[in-house]
Amino acid sequence: MRHKRSAKRIVLSTFGALGDVNPYVAIALELKARGHHPLIATTPIYREKIEALRLGFYPVRPELPSHDQPEVLAPLIERLMHPRRGGEEILGRLVLPHLREIYEDLSAAVLGANLLVTHPLPLVGPIVAEACGVPWISSVLSPFSLFSAFDPPVGPRMPYLHRLLRLHPRLGRLFVWLAKRLTAPFVRPVYRLRADLGLPPGGHPLIEGQHSPAGVLALFSSALAARQPDWPAWTEVTGFPFHDLRGRPADPAGLPSALQRFLDAGPAPIVFTLGSSAVWVAKDFFEQGVAATKVLGRRALLLGWRWSAARIIAQGRRVLRLRPVRAAPAACPAGRASRGDRDYGTGFARRPTDARGPVRP
Repeated sequence: MRHKRSAKRIVLSTFGALGDVNPYVAIALELKARGHHPLIATTPIYREKIEALRLGFYPVRPELPSHDQPEVLAPLIERLMHPRRGGEEILGRLVLPHLREIYEDLSAAVLGANLLVTHPLPLVGPIVAEACGVPWISSVLSPFSLFSAFDPPVGPRMPYLHRLLRLHPRLGRLFVWLAKRLTAPFVRPVYRLRADLGLPPGGHPLIEGQHSPAGVLALFSSALAARQPDWPAWTEVTGFPFHDLRGRPADPAGLPSALQRFLDAGPAPIVFTLGSSAVWVAKDFFEQGVAATKVLGRRALLLGWRWSAARIIAQGRRVLRLRPVRAAPAACPAGRASRGDRDYGTGFARRPTDARGPVRP
């Protein structure tokens, strides 16, 4: 344990689904283990989760529906994950109408802090750092947020555009320029807030303006993207920050017994799973998975929330009723799978295991 005089108070700002929160929980736990005083500033629905780990918590508006309100949360996530209008929904419904509230709450959270770590979505992290005079570093959860002209981001259902943009970096730069022009009307409230606080306009809040000049933490595996020439020079690719719930003394070791028996009873299954947001709009993802494995003559393991099993049970399929688990443990079944079909954010990644223990990507 470090000497108390060297301990720092570090505020980690984040917002969104579990995939946006778990990486910062992992970082906070490691900071605490090294003798620092981390505090996670995020929406109030995660208070219980974070305080149960004996981490500091500060509530930041707006308050989102909890997982115990599926009738409210499911239609909201369906709008937020719309392939064309999802980004507008996130900004227009959850962030921009509450911009000043987010600023007020996060400003209160950083009082006395030695460092602020920002997430891309709240948009006011850089403003709080400048206005309050707090040192800060930024973070991103996927290569998409780095907007490289050499490895350009591509929206859903547009694979052809990626092939076109990869022809030359000039096309990628043109794409980024167009993205800035098209999104300029959405981020005007950010510029107004900066002006009201007497701050210069700064860069585009969704693109270059989100990155700290002191450092950018790329919280994903280098397997997802190689370093690009136009990334901020101070970017550090850290790998996935893993947060496993089975690390606490009161948690049982290994997999639930029913799941372990299933894995031991036959060949390695194909695993079908979704991320913490996509699972709410799974539609027929799991049914299609069952149908595919039936055609292949293979076993399947479907990982999802309890309501995901309803239609599978109606088809007469066998469902293992396990106790609720908020996140996959370190000893997750991925290492026992022949292959996986999944859709999850990098923040919801889990490390596969084999007989020798966890394998870090």
